[in-house]
Amino acid sequence: FAKAERDWTDRRAEHLGLTLRLLREQPHEMIFGGREEKSTDRALLLLVGYSPEQLALVIALNCDAGCRRVVPVSSTGAWNVVQTDIEACLRDIEIDGIRWDPLVQVDPGNPADVFRKVVQWVRANPGVQIALDCTGGKKPMDSGAAHAASFYGLPARYLDFDDYDRVLRRPLPWTLRYRSLDLPD
Repeated sequence: FAKAERDWTDRRAEHLGLTLRLLREQPHEMIFGGREEKSTDRALLLLVGYSPEQLALVIALNCDAGCRRVVPVSSTGAWNVVQTDIEACLRDIEIDGIRWDPLVQVDPGNPADVFRKVVQWVRANPGVQIALDCTGGKKPMDSGAAHAASFYGLPARYLDFDDYDRVLRRPLPWTLRYRSLDLPD
């Protein structure tokens, strides 16, 4: 496993570039929601866990849709561990100009806390078009964030995959799909 992990790390830029090209060839419904539909200020509320490659791909796809403002939603511990790695991945795929908002600190095991903090952020930013991405969140984070998205009618997305490399525990690039989550009204 250690050799495979080193090989992956050494070739990460190549793998990320290939994966991003494959994702860009797929159709995506990249909508943003909010109370001010005509606003040009867009923000991606990004649930952050420990998958920097997938999070960088999500940020890149949202940049393609005109969104360079990223709001990390996570615990301080997870964000401190992964932020530098996400930024390195973004450099590997030549994505720059990201505007990082301050961390929205949540308890990742508490859906109610995630819901409250996401709602608080949405209310504090009434003129912003928002999309929420659940790719990096733990299941309780996803639950609270999806509930908040449903509550406000915000689009929620997820970078999903059909198969993964069992040794490296990473999705196979050609099986990745960026999907809109169908939330209740």
